[in-house]
Order: sequence, then structure tokens, then C-alpha cells
Amino acid sequence: MHEDTLVRLNKLLTLLGNHPEGLSAREAARLTGYPAGVLLDDLNRMAETVELAGYYPLYSDDDGAAMSSGHDELDVRWYLSGAEPFPPFNLHVSEAVALLWLLDHFPHAGRLKELREKLGGLLGFNGRVAATPSRKSGKYGVPPAELKKLLAARGGTVQHRTPHLDLLREAVLRPEVVCMTYYARSDDALWQDIDVYPLGLVYFTETGIWYLVGRRLLHGENMVFHLGRVKKVSQTGKKFTYPEDFSLRHYLAPRWGMDMSPPVRVKVRFYDEAGVLEKVRSEFARRGLAGLRAEPGGTLLFEGEVYGYLYFSRWLLGFGSSVEVLAPEELRRRMIAVARHWYAYGRKR
Repeated sequence: MHEDTLVRLNKLLTLLGNHPEGLSAREAARLTGYPAGVLLDDLNRMAETVELAGYYPLYSDDDGAAMSSGHDELDVRWYLSGAEPFPPFNLHVSEAVALLWLLDHFPHAGRLKELREKLGGLLGFNGRVAATPSRKSGKYGVPPAELKKLLAARGGTVQHRTPHLDLLREAVLRPEVVCMTYYARSDDALWQDIDVYPLGLVYFTETGIWYLVGRRLLHGENMVFHLGRVKKVSQTGKKFTYPEDFSLRHYLAPRWGMDMSPPVRVKVRFYDEAGVLEKVRSEFARRGLAGLRAEPGGTLLFEGEVYGYLYFSRWLLGFGSSVEVLAPEELRRRMIAVARHWYAYGRKR
């Protein structure tokens, strides 16, 4: 790919990541100096091309009626879903209040205490957060409009409606077995009643969806449950002891995505260019993930299993030519196909 195309695309994606409120092609042109039509072409290509849409999670406000209503496509706002702000702490307003409630009712010292004080200051809470809604002042004691002003929920992620989240959160904290009516795509019986030990709740910023990590009572398998597919949650009143052989952090370490697809064994080499090795070491250390080793030539080699390899490959694409996929062959072919696509696109420009 031509260097000027790479530079332009990198600037465009970085710009969208730094503007979770979204930008139009015209606004992006003003900020970057590139023609608005060229940037709009870039955005449409990344959003509409099947092989690229999975790697560049773009979406716009255009519902298909922009042209028919007389609006200029150059003024349609574009967003980068799951764009990570700086610092990397991305909370929806309701989730920030829920976290504050948790820190109030399960107090800690040290850094968590500092977090509670800073979060309380941002939200305008001087005292403890009420566990029940207030009819007069909104869901958690402060009018929603005021909350939005007090806390800037950055990241551009749209949080999906999750009606059973509060009940599941309580079950995780107690802890208590729950019975869920769950839509399981992979099973013949689509709607199933499942008894689950709730082990943790995970908010996946890439999709704006909550997931429950739980252990099924039937056969003891640890599973990930998409909360958007939960039809009903019932309390059982059965308490359980949190399993000593389970760590949520270790369970999530090899997961780049939150699906239940089988793990894929990969072999990837990282080259010492543009600070890539430091970024890779930092990511693996943050995850607590093993399998990364230094090679004699100054490169890093990772061999191990990953879950959600589409998101893993998206992470790899961020390193450009400083990463080489050695296995599996399917992942290698996909990465090469994306690189060739952008090379061909750059030559046409």
C-alpha cells in the first residue's frame, strides 16, 4: 500500500477514536487537510467491504435517507465503535453509578478508595449511593440529564438494553445460583432453562454488550452467556461457594472476543519496529497471558491458544508490517488478503 494512503487512513481512524461524539467527512477534512470526498470514500470502503468491516468497526448516522431528504453525505456523522479513550476507563453513566454503589457497599482501602472518591466527585455524590431508585430525582438519586453533564461517558460505545443486569449483579455478589431461560444458537433446543453459578459479569466495549461468565450445574462447564439472549432470570435461593479453581482474570486472559467459539492455536512473530515490542509486552502483561518469548534476532514470538480470533487479528492489523502470522494458515491468508486489498486501493488513489 502506498505510504500516503496508510498515513491518511491512520490519521482518519485516530481522529475518530479521539472523537467519540463522531465526525462527518467534512469535519474530518477540515481537521486533517485531506479532501472530504476522499475521506468519505475511505469510510464507506471500510464500512461496506465485508473483509474489512470486521477489523474496522465503523458506523454512521445515515439510515439510507440522507440523499433522499436532501442532506449531503459529507455531513453524515461517523463513529468508531469501541474506540478506547485515554485514559482507558470507559463507563456508561448508569454503569459508573453502579460501580460507585458497589464501592460504597463493599468498601476497600488504597487505590479503590481513591477511585470511589474521584468517581463520587465526578457524579456529584457526597454521601452514599442509594441502592433503590428515586422517583423524584431519577434512577439513582440524581436526574439523568444532570448525570450526563457531570460524567462524560467517553468511548463512543452504545450500551445495549440489558434488563436482567441488576439481578445478575446481585447474584454474583451474594453469590447465588440463578436459573436462566437462554437462547442458545448452537443447540437444537433454542430456548433452554439453564441453572448457572454466576462467576462474573463482563462488559465488552467492542460491541457494547454485557456477558455473564458462569458455570453450568449440569456438567460443570464454564461458559459465556450473551445477556441480550437472556429471556428470563429467576432467583433460586441456593447459595454456593465461589470455586477456588476459577479465576475470572485467567479465564479472560486469552480472550480477544466474548463468543463461545473454540480456541485457535496461533503462532505470531513481532518485529522490533516503532515500539511494537513494548506494546506487545505490555498487552500480554496486562492480560497475564503466557506464551510470549524473545528470539535471538531481537523479535518476539507468541505461540498459544486465543479465543475470538477475529478480534485478535484486528489487534494484529494495528501493527502493520511489524507482525507476521506464521500459523494457522487461514489466519495468515486473511491478513494477507486485507493487506492486498488496501495495497490495491492505495494504487487506485
